[in-house]
Amino acid sequence: MIKAIIFDLGGVLVRLDKERCLRAFRERVGFGRIAEFLDTSHQRGPFGDLEAGRISETQFFEECLRYCSPGTTAAQIRRCFGDLQGPFAPEVLTLLSELKERYALYILSNNSSVTMARTYESAAQAHLDLQATFRRIYVSQELKLLKPDPAIFDYLIRDIGLLPEEMLFVDDSPRNVEAARAAGMNALHHDPGRNLAETLSCVPNVL
Repeated sequence: MIKAIIFDLGGVLVRLDKERCLRAFRERVGFGRIAEFLDTSHQRGPFGDLEAGRISETQFFEECLRYCSPGTTAAQIRRCFGDLQGPFAPEVLTLLSELKERYALYILSNNSSVTMARTYESAAQAHLDLQATFRRIYVSQELKLLKPDPAIFDYLIRDIGLLPEEMLFVDDSPRNVEAARAAGMNALHHDPGRNLAETLSCVPNVL
């Protein structure tokens, strides 16, 4: 019996627009090499180091500024990076409202303080109270662990305090889904182009 649902954030609860973000970095701050570092699932360079908690936010901006046009500010980089995330769609808001009445909801995201700031901003605009909807939001930067490292799923299971088979994990990365299953959890791969309710309907009696 499923008692908790753990969602990835980008690509599952909010749409990601990689091309818009790459364009913002290139055109606004002259970060011509941005495609070498930025991805929708697994970042590299300073972006990956920030998500893994290996560097601080200050160090992240210092590293990024080395690749940008003279005069670029940390605030500009923050806005460009924020363009990766889209808003919370109305159908997702409705689904979360229904699910929280039946399940303990969580988020597990390869993410950082820089992009989570945009998440909280988008949630406020959508009148979504993240703290009231989710029991906890697990962010890789804070845990110093990245999906699909088995250690992050072991930590998640211990911290939530349920049996792995009582949890359902939903992610848009097949590698992350496979890692969750290896940890004993139920797991679904979500195609970002699909309605999230349709993905969840693959598990009997969840909806």
